[in-house]
Amino acid sequence: MHKRAKHVHLQERKRRLKQKGFLGALWYFLWYDNSPLSWVANIVVAFVIIKFIVYPLLGLMLGTGLPIVAVVSESMDHDGSFDHWWATYSVCENSRPCQQSEWYEQFTITKEEFQNFPLHNGFQRGDVIVLTRANPDDVEVGDTIVFDADRPYPIIHRVVRVYEKDGIPYYETKGDHNTLQIKGICYAENMNSSYCLDETAVSSASLRGKALARLPYLGYVKILAVDLIQAII
Repeated sequence: MHKRAKHVHLQERKRRLKQKGFLGALWYFLWYDNSPLSWVANIVVAFVIIKFIVYPLLGLMLGTGLPIVAVVSESMDHDGSFDHWWATYSVCENSRPCQQSEWYEQFTITKEEFQNFPLHNGFQRGDVIVLTRANPDDVEVGDTIVFDADRPYPIIHRVVRVYEKDGIPYYETKGDHNTLQIKGICYAENMNSSYCLDETAVSSASLRGKALARLPYLGYVKILAVDLIQAII
C-alpha cells in the first residue's frame, strides 16, 4: 500500500506540474519526461550550467581563468610504476642515450626529491587536472604548470628549473614521459597552421595555472566529444 500511495502521489505531482503553465511544463519535461528530446535537453542544460555558472565560480575560488584542464597528450604518463619510469630511456647532453634518472640528475633532482613533488607519479591522457593560480613567486621546481605556447592549446609540464632573466622569472619544463625538453622546435598542425615551443624559456607571463589535483579519466568526456565533432566536420 505504501508503494501504491507513493506512486499515486507522484502521478498527482506530475499532473499539477503540467497545469502550472510554461515553467511547470518545462520542469516536467526536463525532470520526468524520458523521451530522447528530453535527454538531449538535459545535456544542453547541464553544459550551460557547468560552462557559465560552475566553471566561472570554480575559477573565482581558485584564482585562475583556467580552473580545470583535460589532458590530451601522453607527455606526463609514467607507463607504470615510478621505479619503472625512473629507469626508462631518455636523452642527455650531446644527444647521449641515458635513463630518466640521469636526465634529472643534470638538474640536481634526485629520486627522493622527485618522489616528494606534487603529482610525482604523473598523469594520463584523459585525466582532468584541477588548477590553482600560479603566482610567479610561488612556482617551484617540481610543480606542474600550465602555460601558453604558440599552439592551439596550453602545455602542462613539470618545472625542472627556475631562473631570472632581466629581473623576469623564467622556467624550464619537461614532460615526465618525454625523453628530453622541446627546444625551439616548430611543428606543423596542417597546411595552414604551425606552432613553436621552447621549454627552456617559459616566461612567467605565459602561466595559466599550477596543478592542484588529478581526477582520473573524466577528461575523456571532452576528448571524445572533440573527436566526434572533428570527425563530423
